[in-house]
Amino acid sequence: MAQLSVVHLTNAITPDKLGGLERYVRELAEQLARDGLDVTVITKRVLTASPSREITPDGVVLLRHDVPSKSTKTFALRYPFVVGYGVLRDLRRVPRTSVVHCHYAFTTLPLLLTRRPYVYTFHAPVHKEILNERGGSYALPVAVQRGAVRAVRMVEQLILRRARTIVVLSDAMAREVEALSPGSREKILKIPGGFDSHFFCPSDESRLAELSAPLRLFTARRLTVRTGVVELVEAVDALSQRGIDATLRIAGDGHQRHEIEQKIRDLGLEERVLLLGRISDEAVRDEYRAADLVVMPTQELEGFGLTTAEAMASGAVVVGTPIGANVEVIGEFNRDLVSADSSPQAIAAVIADACDSSTSLNQLRRTAATYARDRWSWKAVAKAYEGLYGRR
Repeated sequence: MAQLSVVHLTNAITPDKLGGLERYVRELAEQLARDGLDVTVITKRVLTASPSREITPDGVVLLRHDVPSKSTKTFALRYPFVVGYGVLRDLRRVPRTSVVHCHYAFTTLPLLLTRRPYVYTFHAPVHKEILNERGGSYALPVAVQRGAVRAVRMVEQLILRRARTIVVLSDAMAREVEALSPGSREKILKIPGGFDSHFFCPSDESRLAELSAPLRLFTARRLTVRTGVVELVEAVDALSQRGIDATLRIAGDGHQRHEIEQKIRDLGLEERVLLLGRISDEAVRDEYRAADLVVMPTQELEGFGLTTAEAMASGAVVVGTPIGANVEVIGEFNRDLVSADSSPQAIAAVIADACDSSTSLNQLRRTAATYARDRWSWKAVAKAYEGLYGRR
């Protein structure tokens, strides 16, 4: 029997760029390669030193194409053409019989010029998050931003209509697909996100701990409006007003960093809230293991919540807002860990309720890792994709 060949099209990949989508594609590709598939990833070159062709230790072939600089005034006009040329060029370097699996709208767009069928994993609606996530980093005049967002939405609709199968990571993202492309419901397949269960695991399966004094909170988030870090900082202040002494450690970076620093100063929380910046995966895992609670204060567009899965797998208890996939990923484990709404006061309330006793937290710690591993390990997620690829 011929070896199944799969090519992934995506925007960027770790370690070139840090992020949930970037890690998702890298780790899925490597698990598929370990399972015996012939795997290629086509992506953009983020770092000038990165080679145009590279083979990972697991045997995944990485093909990188160049993109124009975001600092140029013509970036938005040139980007689709330069990316399209790079993607189509690299596609000619893989077997014609390969299953094409796409993860990002702009890298999928060139396929609309061909007849090649493809699977599309809808991680999030790009037209909703593109300006939110990037802040002012795109050199687009304000007058054309709305038009650009409408254009991206139209591109996403075309891509969804052409896809052979649309994979979503959560019911929340299935609803976003149906809103964008109502006729696509029959093509939707839910396959959750995945994590490295060998790396993200408890340091001690039987770990029990008393609550820290002060309470130790941790979050790993992009510093953008969508992820709710400002609201979480305000929640620390609200906890103080409830008489609960808490510290907060924040891993991650983004265009909201200066605003968050100012918020910390305004609330007088310099001794309680620490911005760690970007830290290693090992450091993130250590933070998960050490925290009394990990917090997901999402304000909008939580497609799955990879950090939630990784934190639970590390033996952490995670609380979050009732936004997007938080309701499924956190709420199906324990609905009491989901706040009433996404306000700082509601976030503070769910933290206070979850920490009402160390006994209940330890009970949750004992089951969180097993719950996460059984549902979201890459071994399980990759098998679901392999079944999908085999139905072509």
